[in-house]
Amino acid sequence: MPRDLRQIVQDGAETSGLVHRGMKILTNALGVDELRKHGMEVYSPTDEELQLFKDACQQPVIDWIKSQIGPELVDEFLQAIEDAEEKLAVE
Repeated sequence: MPRDLRQIVQDGAETSGLVHRGMKILTNALGVDELRKHGMEVYSPTDEELQLFKDACQQPVIDWIKSQIGPELVDEFLQAIEDAEEKLAVE
């Protein structure tokens, strides 16, 4: 596929991913509101609680994934995440 068409496909895939994530967040929020309307108590952890969970669980999971698929791929993926987060912080 020519480079210009590959870029169009790539841009479309990225846009589609963003839209899908946005729709998922909206659907989840609406679903939670609906549950609350019907009397269900819904707990949302604080940012601090989420950080504690991440601190306790993330590294063991990363280590396990590295043992399953190899550290090179996992490190590459983690670097891509870091690069994307930096790019999004700038935008």
